[in-house]
Parts: sequence; structure tokens; C-alpha cells
Amino acid sequence: MAIKIGKNGELYCNTVKYNWKQCRNMIADGCCGNMSGAWTFANGVSYVNEPCGYKSYRCFKIATGTPAGDLFQQKLPKLISGHKYYFSVFQKMLFDIASSALIHIVFRFITPNFSYNFKIMPHISRGEWYKWSDIFTSEGDSTETTLLVYGQSGNPSVTKFTRDIYLDKFILVDLTDTFGAGNEPSEEWCNKNIREHEVIINYGSMAPAVKKDNLTKIYYEHRVTRGCFDYLTLDSFWEPRDYMYMLTGQTNNVEGYIYSSQNSTLENNEMFYACIDYHRPYSYTQEPDSIDFYFPEAEPVLGHAPIVKNQEFNSGGGMSEWKRASVFNDRKSFSSGSYKLRIDYNNNYTNNEMRLTAINLIRVRDNVEQYNIYNGTNITINDVNKEWCDRWIDGRSSPIIHIKDPNNTKIKFNENYDIICNDIEIRPELKEVKFDLDTGTIYCSKLVKIQNY
Repeated sequence: MAIKIGKNGELYCNTVKYNWKQCRNMIADGCCGNMSGAWTFANGVSYVNEPCGYKSYRCFKIATGTPAGDLFQQKLPKLISGHKYYFSVFQKMLFDIASSALIHIVFRFITPNFSYNFKIMPHISRGEWYKWSDIFTSEGDSTETTLLVYGQSGNPSVTKFTRDIYLDKFILVDLTDTFGAGNEPSEEWCNKNIREHEVIINYGSMAPAVKKDNLTKIYYEHRVTRGCFDYLTLDSFWEPRDYMYMLTGQTNNVEGYIYSSQNSTLENNEMFYACIDYHRPYSYTQEPDSIDFYFPEAEPVLGHAPIVKNQEFNSGGGMSEWKRASVFNDRKSFSSGSYKLRIDYNNNYTNNEMRLTAINLIRVRDNVEQYNIYNGTNITINDVNKEWCDRWIDGRSSPIIHIKDPNNTKIKFNENYDIICNDIEIRPELKEVKFDLDTGTIYCSKLVKIQNY
């Protein structure tokens, strides 16, 4: 298939190979979409969905009357001396408030060697979400690190919060590990060129939330050996801070699978998107391994995704060996009802390992509605496909962060009809294909790829 540009902004190709870097989000469950138990809350702090977060179904709430002091915290991975770290969070208040009556929110990265304070200033109001960010350098290797969200008042007479404050989309990444020393992007670049700032999180999520207290029993395994890794337990550049399952194939079975212990509601007039983030550096067998998604546990399958050489589809970073496997389909051949989600690992009689996280089954309509709300558009379910879902939807969390590479912004088309670029923003409201050569980004109304991966 040749690379083609349609008259209404469609873009056709064989594959897309992104120059963006993939790195772990060092903060787990940053929107509390999984209600994971990875955070420790003080009195007066909770997660809510009224109001919702920034393009996120949930957010953190610091309620009026909460005392100043420790609010909530999470254990973080170790920080490395001399490494640069990018941190961002969204904040909102619903009403104006005098600065003298406001308790500042301070984000403290606490290690045995140093403590870095990043303060929220008091001028955000009127119900708008505002992105706060900074880059800091670790002053020494840490044996342990804590992110502490702290309420601090400069006015001795103000000891409690006088307005509700909302926080959402926590992101922390190691820029030095991701880009190499001396090649780290600026704060301004990160603010504009991190995919996860603008994706839609946890709308239409139907797969059950994975929490610390249900990790081993929310999914069951059959004909495959499963290992379970809890939130915050993994501390390497190539493993997620969210939960992780490791599946090992059995040599006497062509496939094994995991299935949810809870049912989800199927409405047969809806479109569904299912996905996982999986780790397989390459396929070991002549007949490639693959992944099938079932909802219900019956034919026809919701969708099939071959396992590929993941590092061919990004340009590096600690999570470069991870990739999303996803499918997009209707369920018109089934009756509406309550069914389980099943994910098959087709190991082809080998004992190969596959790691996975971010298991999601999503009703796409909810995400189309949110896209319209935030962009002032009027697209419909008929305007989107799997590639649109891959670009704009995260499930309950964002364990993998994608950052465009400022040192590689060229847009290329190779002889295999592949597109090589930093990102493709699929915006159905567009009527033409646009190229941003400053960031290496392509804009189109629809992306159609001939190769399934």
C-alpha cells in the first residue's frame, strides 16, 4: 500500500514508527482511576468524580476545612544523582479567593539526601484547570523517595483550607535516563509535547479496576503461569509503577489466558475498544505470538493483535520494549447482557514470557463525547477508528509516558510506505493533512494503517 493523503484529510500508510521516547511514569495511578491504594490520604482528602478531573473521570479533592500539613503521599522510585526530572500536575479551584486566605500546596520530593519543594501559587481560580510543572536535578543518589503533597499557610491565622482544591494527572519522569545526559528537553518542550497531558483517561472504562487489595483475584489464569506484581514494588526503568502481571506460556498448550472475575455490561449497539500495554522485546518463534481479546468469551473474537518487535515503533527510553496491543469492534452478533473480558496469550507451545499492565475495556462513545467537550467539535462514533482510540484514550491510568524527541523532528516516508515522525494527532474535524516541522507532528482527520500491530 502506498502512502496516500485523502481529499478530506485522511492519511493512509503501512505502519507508523514514532520518534517519541517511552518512559515510565514514576507516580502510580496519577488520576486515581484504579482507586489503587497506592496513595496514603490524610483526613479531608479523597478522590472524586464530581467534578471530574482534567480530561479524566476522577481527580483528587482537598476539601474545605482540611487542616494544613500532610495531605497525601506516595512512595517513589529512587532518584539518581545528577539526573534531571520533569514533574507536572493539574490544579483547579472553583471560586476566587483572597491570597491571604489561601493555604499553598507544596509538592515535596523527600529523600535522605535532600528535599525539593515545588510550591503551587495562589492565583488559580474560576473553575479552570492549570498545569503546574518544573524540572529539578537530584542532588544525590537516594535509597528511598517520597512525594508528599503538603498544605502550607503563610498566614498564621489560616490553619485550614477555605475552598475545595482539586489535583489531577500527576506525572514524574527521569529525563536523563530517557534522553541521555545533555540531551534532556526543556520544561517548555515537555509541557507542550507529552502525549499523556491531553489524553482522555478513565471514561467509559468497563474492565474492573485493579487495586492493591484485589490484585491476585480480579483476574484469573488458565493454561498459563501468572506472576502478580503490586503497585510501587518495581523500581527499574523498564517496568511500570502500576500493577503488572507476568504470563509464562506452557509448552503443552498453544494458548493460555486470563479472564476477569467480574462481568461487564455489553450493549450490542455500542463500539468497544480493548487494550493492554505489554512487554515482549521480540517474538521468539517462527510463528509469531499474538494476543486475542474476547468480550464475551465466545466467537467471533473482539479482536486479534500480533506481537511485534516493539522497539521498532519508538526511538528509545526505559519503556521502549513496551507497546500497546488494542482492538476496536462492535458486538452486534451478541445479545446485550453481562459478560467477562478474556485476554488470550497465544504462546504457540512455548514457555515465552509476556508482561502486561493497563488492562482496559472501554465504551468508545463516552470518549467521543469528552473529545467534543474539550475541543468544541461535533464528531461522532462513525468518525473514529482504532488508531483514533490509540492516540486519545488511556484507560484508568498512564503508566507509560510518551515524549516527542526535540532532537529528531524530521517527518519521513520510507520505501516500505511507513511514516516516521514524532506523533500523529488524529482530529476528525480536520479536512486536510497538516505537517508541523518544528515538533515533527502530523495532523490528519483519520489514520488508516494496512499492517495490523
